[in-house]
Amino acid sequence: SADIVDRGIVLTGGGALLKNLDKRLREETGLPVSIADDPLTSVVMGTSPEPNTATIQPLCIMNCSSTGIGFISRQTHAEGEYLRLHMTLRTTPPTSIDCVGVVVRAAPLERKIDETGRTRYDIGVRFTHIHESDREHLIRYLFKVQRRMLRDLREARDALSATQ
Repeated sequence: SADIVDRGIVLTGGGALLKNLDKRLREETGLPVSIADDPLTSVVMGTSPEPNTATIQPLCIMNCSSTGIGFISRQTHAEGEYLRLHMTLRTTPPTSIDCVGVVVRAAPLERKIDETGRTRYDIGVRFTHIHESDREHLIRYLFKVQRRMLRDLREARDALSATQ
């Protein structure tokens, strides 16, 4: 509590964005109150090391859902590490999604070496901070991709049946 008296209160999370909450707390407590620079992700940054901001180009995205993503990477990550993710969905116009996730799986692949002689890793990330509208965009996109895959599969089966 001495830290709070000395340094004041720093608001984080979605509640920090409530209008005049900082002023009200300052009036009620008599303590300095400020809002974190990036309140929506500072909760993650405050409870763990700084999210990795290095650019990582996945070799292959293995799976994606509204709750997380799995990909193959040349770079390993420790379980529990937070990653800042940027995804661009192939929509018209392209949709960008920025979120934060925690690594829940990081394992070297059985076929460890790729064509460049480097080890490849299976990385699983669970989204921890993703805006609900971005999650909705992702869900709609994934359903669209699944419908396209099912349509292509049906057309391939029909073409194969026609040749027999």
